[in-house]
Amino acid sequence: MANQVWRDSLSVDWQGEAADALRSATHADMLTASAVADQLHEAAKVARSGASDLYAARSRVRYAVEDARAAGFDVGEDLSVTDRSSGGSVAQRAARAAQAQAFAGDIRQRAAQLVGLDQQVAGKVTVAVAGIRTTFPPSPTPDTPPNDGRVRAVDHHWKQDPPPPGSGTDSPWDNRPAPRTIDDVRDALRQLRRGKNDPHRELDTPDEIRKFYKWLTKGAVGDLPASGGFPRATGRLMVA
Repeated sequence: MANQVWRDSLSVDWQGEAADALRSATHADMLTASAVADQLHEAAKVARSGASDLYAARSRVRYAVEDARAAGFDVGEDLSVTDRSSGGSVAQRAARAAQAQAFAGDIRQRAAQLVGLDQQVAGKVTVAVAGIRTTFPPSPTPDTPPNDGRVRAVDHHWKQDPPPPGSGTDSPWDNRPAPRTIDDVRDALRQLRRGKNDPHRELDTPDEIRKFYKWLTKGAVGDLPASGGFPRATGRLMVA
């Protein structure tokens, strides 16, 4: 991969200091990655060779144990060897005891060789992969403050919802005189909550719409719409 990136950087039709810096960086990465790859290949060879040696050593221990059992002896977990037979003359018992000691000595020797070989292989593998971890330093992570589990507002302020309809608050025009000009109406509308689409303002309930209409028509001269002086409304009214 690093070799391909370096080759791609050479094929780009780009000149200048930035291009030279890119090619130098990709070339250095290619050399570093190649060296690591070679080191990993060598480490794999060491591991395979060690695994083969360990398999052979374990087999030698297993064969020694099988030979002892085939000769009529039991081999314990502590590698001790005991005779399963109990009869025979004194000379025969002495010969069996000597044979048990020979089996035990051979088994312990082969087991010690296995342990020593295992340590040698582990040391060789450790040396073979030394330095690979620090070849490519990890990406820095941003420092984040510890989380104590408490919920906080984004800007340390909680969003306040508007007062619910019918909460008893006065409408912006309740204490205003009847509007005489369009500027009076606009000034009252500026006190309303903004709608979803600027520059519209919202009246949320039929009662608010009724009050607004009543204020608009207070002292009006001329004919007013029918339906009891109030236009029918079935939902939210958007006023601009």
